[in-house]
Amino acid sequence: MKRFLVWFAQVTGLVCVIMFSVFPVSCRVTPEGIQIIGADYTCPVIDDFRVVSDTELEVVFSDSVKVNGLVISEKLLGNGNTEFVSETNLNPQLEDAAGLTGRLSADYSVEERGCLVRISMESTQVGKEYILYGETEDKTGSTLTFALPFIGYNSRVPQLYFTEIRTQLKSQNNGEKAAGVYKSEMIQFFVAKSGNLAGLAIKSGYDGEVRDFNFPPLEVEAGQIIIVHPRLRGAGAVSELEDDLTLSTAPYSSDSCRDLWGNEDKAHYGDKTDVILLVNTCTGKVIDGVMYAEDGLEEWKKPLQQEYALLAASQGIFPSANISSAAKGQKLTASLSLYRTGLLEISDSLSRNEEIPEQLIFNADNWNISPASEGFVGILK
Repeated sequence: MKRFLVWFAQVTGLVCVIMFSVFPVSCRVTPEGIQIIGADYTCPVIDDFRVVSDTELEVVFSDSVKVNGLVISEKLLGNGNTEFVSETNLNPQLEDAAGLTGRLSADYSVEERGCLVRISMESTQVGKEYILYGETEDKTGSTLTFALPFIGYNSRVPQLYFTEIRTQLKSQNNGEKAAGVYKSEMIQFFVAKSGNLAGLAIKSGYDGEVRDFNFPPLEVEAGQIIIVHPRLRGAGAVSELEDDLTLSTAPYSSDSCRDLWGNEDKAHYGDKTDVILLVNTCTGKVIDGVMYAEDGLEEWKKPLQQEYALLAASQGIFPSANISSAAKGQKLTASLSLYRTGLLEISDSLSRNEEIPEQLIFNADNWNISPASEGFVGILK
């Protein structure tokens, strides 16, 4: 009998090992007993993060969670700055996460079966940078700690239209080399509706998301022209962040326009093929967009170009995401730009206080190659 029990225990153990290797499970001890979690279970992740207003945020999870704690802090000078001096000797990010510096009062509720965390907070400032720190727990007891940066909500988003795009860096002549002058890429916009630029970004399917140009929180007036120079290089490359519009003297600048410069010296935009969008990053809304392509292409060169084309088409900016709907980019060179026609009429309507379109549907027929090497800087066609 004893030998039988030993044999039975060995067989049972072997069967259990095999069963657990074939059907892996996990468990959690709860007040009600042991809860078995199936092998197909995956921990919740953040599916979406939305800045709803100046006092409200939303975090969407893939599955039900419990919130262990949340802190909202201003993004202070210390974040990423090694010269920041702290009285507590803590890393600045840890001080923020602990709510020791720049903390905003906040409360939260968990809705939609635990998948939506709705956060109410004291009012944020337009364009100011903040970070939401938090910890959540899933049904297995596993925790997720996160830090989500966001920009103070902008309720006065302006309407901007692309007017001209220069996609390549032009070679220097001897005089330009001696003076340290470069003719780099640029994008020009017409302001059709006044507002604040906070939260707006230029996205290029060729460049990738990590190289977006993020606009500073500046007030702009309808009728103005803004020139964005994404590559910071050479003499005279100065961003005009206040009233003086003559500070930028580098090529493709204009004393009658506001010039803004990027913070890196790298090439931008596809030379002859790309999808470029102006997006409100707080809401995901596409403000305006342009797509251009070289001859003979049947599909976009990069997956992100296709993704951006689909996004703009889904919001009615592009008539189609198909590359066949793109403007002709074959003749684009370092000397020739892509420019938009029809904006002079909109500018005239604006000056007469007439209604103008809230958005322009992209039309390849309205985009042409400039006939002159200098293009139409500061000029609407």
